[in-house]
Amino acid sequence: MTEETARLTSTAILRLNDHSNIDLLSFDNPHLSGVAYVQQDEQEMARTAVKLLREQMEDTYSPKYAIIPVQLIFP
Repeated sequence: MTEETARLTSTAILRLNDHSNIDLLSFDNPHLSGVAYVQQDEQEMARTAVKLLREQMEDTYSPKYAIIPVQLIFP
């Protein structure tokens, strides 16, 4: 979700009834107060992707899961 999409979605949710059970969650910081987000380590994701791609190109790749920790941020 882009920052603009997050802002528009947040505005639409706020216009709904205050008793609705709708919350907004974004990937990366949408720079909106009260919107929680998942902070990803994009550099580590890129490093891992390149490493796996190189293994495939060198025929040394074996399928595996790559787990890169994230943080859930509640502003």
